Amino acid sequence: MTSLTSLMLEILESGKTPAASDFGGLQAIVDNVDEIVQSGLQDEFLKAALSEFETDPPLLEDFSAEIAIRTSDDIVMREVIDSIAPFFPFNPQPARRLFYHWLSIATRKDLSASIRSAALRGAFFAASGDDRKLLRLEAEIADTDTRDDADYIAHAARIGGLLHARSGRSEVVAFLEEARASEDAQDQVLFEIGMIRFSQAVDASEISAVSSLLDAAKDCFEGSWRARETRFDARVFSMAIGLLLKFYSGADARQMTDDVAELNNAVHGFSTYQYRSGYSSLDGARAMQTAVFASMGRRLAALATSLNKPVWLDGARIVEEELLGVYSANRTVISGKPGTGIPVIISPRVEASFFRSNHQLEIVKTWLDQFGPSSTEDLSDIRHLVDGLTHSPPANPIDAALGSPTIAAAIHRVRSSGLPGIASLETALSASYLMEAAKLSPVIAATLERIDETFESVPDYHLPEAKGFFLALALRMLLFLEYRLNTTPSQDPSGAYLFHKHATKAPLEATLQQDLLRTLKQAAFGTSDEVRGIGGGRTDILHQHGRYSLITEVKRELKDASFQALLANYGEQTAAYQNTNLKLGTMMVLDLSTGERIAPAMETLVHPYVGDVLGDGITRGILIINVPGNLISPSAASAKAKKLRKPSQPSTLVPDEK
Repeated sequence: MTSLTSLMLEILESGKTPAASDFGGLQAIVDNVDEIVQSGLQDEFLKAALSEFETDPPLLEDFSAEIAIRTSDDIVMREVIDSIAPFFPFNPQPARRLFYHWLSIATRKDLSASIRSAALRGAFFAASGDDRKLLRLEAEIADTDTRDDADYIAHAARIGGLLHARSGRSEVVAFLEEARASEDAQDQVLFEIGMIRFSQAVDASEISAVSSLLDAAKDCFEGSWRARETRFDARVFSMAIGLLLKFYSGADARQMTDDVAELNNAVHGFSTYQYRSGYSSLDGARAMQTAVFASMGRRLAALATSLNKPVWLDGARIVEEELLGVYSANRTVISGKPGTGIPVIISPRVEASFFRSNHQLEIVKTWLDQFGPSSTEDLSDIRHLVDGLTHSPPANPIDAALGSPTIAAAIHRVRSSGLPGIASLETALSASYLMEAAKLSPVIAATLERIDETFESVPDYHLPEAKGFFLALALRMLLFLEYRLNTTPSQDPSGAYLFHKHATKAPLEATLQQDLLRTLKQAAFGTSDEVRGIGGGRTDILHQHGRYSLITEVKRELKDASFQALLANYGEQTAAYQNTNLKLGTMMVLDLSTGERIAPAMETLVHPYVGDVLGDGITRGILIINVPGNLISPSAASAKAKKLRKPSQPSTLVPDEK
């Protein structure tokens, strides 16, 4: 055993950390490359030498390159790469030697996957700071055979994801999509696709694009965690994005707080797994991103709770720790720009809260005025939101509607569509919203709230935009019901089928179906009828919004129109149409089970139901609406009552005092 190696072993056995001075100085180590590469202790000698890197960088770069190139053992190679990694980028000559050496090893299929994976990681570090080498490496990864060893594919996916974050080239995405088929690499592949979708969401400025990309990213991270249960980082990312989407959809703050407990468990699992398995040179950035994602999720839940408080007793803390925290996540997670990504999707809820609570708005405005000028944070998104709510009152109600937070997201979507005549369309939408909201009956408002509260326990109800889509449909159907309960045949003959006097024979369910369909089509609600190939059958009425679809099943009932009987008779059919999309649906029933009658109270005709309808363990939601038939007018009911009353039977009414 040679003297240098013996000395290293003695130092290691003593528990000391080796230093260059223990071997006679830096030059003594550099001059003994042959001995070092035969010792199996290359990493220990490298660390001792690199601890004095600043004394002579060119010398140590050449020394590191020589040691790395002459190391063939895969375990030692991984150690050497991790020791050198913090000191890149190197000067061109040693960097070039290392890059092409490691790249040649990585692309040799006759070598073990472990040494090829280590070499691929080394090539990535050696290429840092050199656009040409990074492009070459990206091309090699994009051209990787997805039938290759799963461990190597996983490493290629990891490096490919990092390269895509830099270049945005589509070739790596194509490789990742194809690599989904590699089952043993699926956790890493799905994770990288999730990161790409998230970065696309951060760059998007249109709210529907942000939400759909976040939803896609969440699905990928969730899939990564399911593919390998130790992927706690993927679980953290999935839950944090889930909290972001719940914040956007208006989920209850208590539910978000419950999710944070599960998020914290995932963070603990990630930390424990990392500690037990050891860190690689690529793990630092991932650990930091995981911490930032977790922090974003916690702050979103805290902010949702704070927005429910009409008064902020600790306003400065809420602004600094919660509000600024979630708005800055766009930049801290993936270097996003102002006006895109996370601020786009959280602003409508924040804006709506500020609109309701002038106290909250004034606290944020005061903080910006007092501390904003000295803050190092990018406050442009928050300033834009506050300025939009504190500008001088508009000249007319239509202009005021454009600033209303309840329709801010919708107006933003229309404005960004680039449609011709967009200004007129904005005005029309805003005016329509104002007029409809002002005239909405308290019965409809209360019924919508009852529906919303009941369906909170349906998981699909909390998917991005699903809640809004369903409530919008429910509102249209309630308005339809209200119109039919209020209108007489003389006012609108198309509703005569609901009246006893005008219906010479029992109307068919198709009559109600066409009546409802006509109303929804006039509202441009994305509705069509008699669509085949849904749930293995043909739907009565299909409503579509983006990738979501809802089905309305229309029935006629002649015997028992109680909600319990309707669920028993038609619940399974209604639920079956939900099997390939949202587990939400509606049933509208033409109720001919009674004789002639006056119109019942509207709230008694609506029943939101949640349960395991098909007995498959899946929670579904069905909104049942009874449309009463055999109606008679109140005056006809009074006349009928008089005829039935016996002549000797006195009236129960107290006469007016004179």
